[in-house]
Amino acid sequence: MTVPVPPGVAEGMNEATQQLLAPAAALAAQAHRAVTISIRSQAGSKGDREAYYKRVLALVEEAFRTGHDYYDASGEDPVTQVVLLDGEFFGDPSGAHGAERVRLATATGNGANVLAELQQTLPAPLDKKLSNQLNRAKTLGYPTVLILDQLGNEAMPAGTNWLPSADAIRTVIGQCDAAHPGVLDSAVLAGRDGSLTQVFGSIV
Repeated sequence: MTVPVPPGVAEGMNEATQQLLAPAAALAAQAHRAVTISIRSQAGSKGDREAYYKRVLALVEEAFRTGHDYYDASGEDPVTQVVLLDGEFFGDPSGAHGAERVRLATATGNGANVLAELQQTLPAPLDKKLSNQLNRAKTLGYPTVLILDQLGNEAMPAGTNWLPSADAIRTVIGQCDAAHPGVLDSAVLAGRDGSLTQVFGSIV
């Protein structure tokens, strides 16, 4: 199962990807640096949304020009940020994700509590897994292993929630396991960087 993004983010992220990804990738290629762009999920008029995306691209261009990350020092918009990477790509450009120069992250509010957000989005699909598929397997005597995916695929416009750390995911899994004792033997997180991290129990 994937690590889900917050409800309502998929549609907004799809629009943001269409508006930002290609021009930001072109700027990143010119600068020979990769970039993470954190944006607010837009709910205003089409004109307001387009104005916001135009402003974000201007901030990305300015960050590449100056070599400095961007954040709102006034604190009025703590979500919109531009963070430059020292290297040209995220990970190995010959790997599964290719030459990835831009990553988009989104938030629905003005906070940055990733664990709190995860505690709202992950328990429902996780409880469903523990109540049904994994519970049936355990009842039949099979060991149960859950793989949580932060990689996603091209068919997922909003992608997955790749911001939470393994520790945050481990915390939420532990909370859900308490409601379904004995069902889950092990859980592994497949990270965006291709890593595999044990986040619950043991495979052995």
